[in-house]
Amino acid sequence: MNKLLILILFFGIFLVPKIWAQDLKPGEERISGLFPGLSFERFANQIESQTSYRFYFSKEDVADIVVNISAKDNTISQVLSGVFEGTNLKYHLDEKNRIFVTKGTALDTSLPKDFFSQVSEIEKDSILRQSDISRAFSRNKLYVIGKEDNSGKTEAVLRGKITGLETGNPVFGAVIFEKINYTRAIANQDGLFEIKLPIGRHTIFIQNLGGFVEQRQISLQGDGVLDVAIEENIISLSEVTISSEKMTNISRPEMGVQKLNMETMRQIPAILGEVDIIRSILTLPGVQTVGEASVGFNVRGGAADQNLILFNHATIYNPSHLFGLFSAFNPDLVESVDLYKAGIPVQYGGRLSSVLDVHAKYGNDKKITVRGGIGLLTGRISVEGPVGEKTTFALGARSTYSDWLLNILEENTDFKDGRANFYDLNLNVSHKLNDKNIIRLNTYGSSDRFGFDRDTTFMYQNRSINIGWTHYFSDRLEGEFVAGRDHYQFDIEGRDNPANSYDFGFGIRQDFFKANFSYEYDLRHTITFGVNTIRYQLNPGFIQPSGPESIVIPEEVNPEQALETSIYLGDNFEVTDEFSINYGMRYAVYNYLGPNTVREYKPGLPISPPNLVGETTFNNGQTIKTYNGPEFRISARYSLNNISSVKAGYNTNRQFIHLLTNNAAIAPTDISQYPPTMGRSGFDRILQKHQSR
Repeated sequence: MNKLLILILFFGIFLVPKIWAQDLKPGEERISGLFPGLSFERFANQIESQTSYRFYFSKEDVADIVVNISAKDNTISQVLSGVFEGTNLKYHLDEKNRIFVTKGTALDTSLPKDFFSQVSEIEKDSILRQSDISRAFSRNKLYVIGKEDNSGKTEAVLRGKITGLETGNPVFGAVIFEKINYTRAIANQDGLFEIKLPIGRHTIFIQNLGGFVEQRQISLQGDGVLDVAIEENIISLSEVTISSEKMTNISRPEMGVQKLNMETMRQIPAILGEVDIIRSILTLPGVQTVGEASVGFNVRGGAADQNLILFNHATIYNPSHLFGLFSAFNPDLVESVDLYKAGIPVQYGGRLSSVLDVHAKYGNDKKITVRGGIGLLTGRISVEGPVGEKTTFALGARSTYSDWLLNILEENTDFKDGRANFYDLNLNVSHKLNDKNIIRLNTYGSSDRFGFDRDTTFMYQNRSINIGWTHYFSDRLEGEFVAGRDHYQFDIEGRDNPANSYDFGFGIRQDFFKANFSYEYDLRHTITFGVNTIRYQLNPGFIQPSGPESIVIPEEVNPEQALETSIYLGDNFEVTDEFSINYGMRYAVYNYLGPNTVREYKPGLPISPPNLVGETTFNNGQTIKTYNGPEFRISARYSLNNISSVKAGYNTNRQFIHLLTNNAAIAPTDISQYPPTMGRSGFDRILQKHQSR
């Protein structure tokens, strides 16, 4: 009997009020309680826990609201009127007891009775404003992400892709953040992001650098995906604050990393009317130019040849045009730039000082777009857009018409009869086979030709082509496979007189293959691993007569070749929310290959003919000498608070090819050299004969 009475009391106290509340009309449910000095968010949570009301609002809009109110059997309208008194906030209560709080104007969720039947000017105006209505709806809609489970997890991973609203292009560098837990992520070059949040409701903010802020209301139940399209227009500000990715630098463990997108670089004063990639990075701390009128750069005391310059996986040996006045990258085809001055990721190798990784565009998937520009010395044009539903392309060309500048010089100058011209061409194509496979083609070519008098002409060229395949094995494992060829050469044509006419040159070619993998082991470990291999073929130098009247004796240094192979393994480990570490090892093996003849000299004595003791001949492909060793990469970050952190790092690197030069600045006559001295001595022999004529 006692148990029966207890059950009757339980139903009477707890269930009857709930059933009665469900029968009330919207807004009739009464509120009682004391709410002293509460934030609006906490106040809303308490109301939601006691009633059937549900609040929808922007945390930024109510950030300054402090609730001090006492209610006794009041309606929600009476309570909110007291809370919002003297503010610019309005609210709307719909038929499902949902309360929408907005600034300025109350949100009306009802539609006119004839809304779907009107076909007049009202409909036309509605169509024109459809994008604005859709955008406002997306900002206030509650997105339920993931599936609820009973595993006891308190956190979940939110993944997604940020794209441009108009172009559909990935938005590199977009910031995704949640203010309450101060959690943030940065979209990568493909627009992809990943952020770990507590399970529950959140307001997610998304902002492109210098652009509009988007927001999404989410209810995170488990791991899931949220894709967002954002405005790419730049807001004009009366005041500009330069922060240099402050929060990103605080949160990531890597040291000495600088990331720039084109929007940022376009704000830097242009040289002769054109944005220059190399000169943009010269404004960064720790980066200095090698000399005036040169695009070569030194990073923290390193030499110019100790910088690895990549352009969509292609190695660029000479990144300059027109005596160093312009860099070799067409700014209209560049998406973003990453400069690693320290803490070089484990997947990069082969240079001691830094890595400059330039990412090119693959075109937008919305419409064909043409852009171009004309400067004092150069002109450029680019075309990008879709080809069908799954393919995009970006094509660009740039050239110069600088001869007019040399022609206006005075008659008695050495450059009066000079001429100079260059061009570069880019074609990048991306094709999406399906959701798990993407094929990309990258091609690049550049050529410079100049001379200061009529009898000598200098020429140099960069050529590269590669094809890549990105495959998503699962939500956690991603692989990228790239194969290609890079080529650089320079030539000098001497036409002083027919008897001494000559052609003189040098060239280097490399064939490469890369296999890079990224595996998200769990919420705290992201493992990277892979293998890279490069086969070098070097023409150290040649000289040959030009024309039947030339008496120049032809000579050529024996070609050389080498094979560089490396494997790597790294891990980004989030030990705690405050402490993270990025560590890994790379093992590099460099084989200097035949055919060649290596001279042996007496140990401890100068390398000269009197000290020669013998020669060893190696066949084609035979290993002459092997260089190998590990490279260790480790960096760590400890967050002191939300705005400061302490970092430390240690790196070792190996470089097997070097640049031979007799200039302070980068010149087209600089040549690359393998560690053995055979090629250098032969090239010096040709150079000395050429200079003695």
